Amino acid sequence: MENASPVPRTFEYRVEVCDDNGLSAGEMSGGIYTLKPGETRTVSASAKLQHLHFWSWGYGYLYAVKTSLVVNGRNIDSVTTRTGFRKTNFGDGVVTLNDRVMQIHGYAQRTTNEWPGFGPTFRPGSVIFPTL
Repeated sequence: MENASPVPRTFEYRVEVCDDNGLSAGEMSGGIYTLKPGETRTVSASAKLQHLHFWSWGYGYLYAVKTSLVVNGRNIDSVTTRTGFRKTNFGDGVVTLNDRVMQIHGYAQRTTNEWPGFGPTFRPGSVIFPTL
């Protein structure tokens, strides 16, 4: 947020999460702030929401997250963002996504060098003679 006016401004930052049917899944306040003229500040809000439908493969459930600036009880600006939520957990040797165990496979980094045996130590312009 930036106060571009010549006087201090006070506002409240509010967030509402609505489900696919437009019903509220949760509301939260990020607090009330006063910004001096020319002052910039990052504001945020957080809360635990219950009974969410988690986005997953084949189930792309989206929510509308409306963020608003409120001055003297009046909404002066708002933005609605469509997004999905996921739940992750890493523990006990298991990775879960949306409370389901994920099977993770290995990762092998590939070199972009045309001389794979030399890996990242090869420098362009260097002369390397491979043994035959």
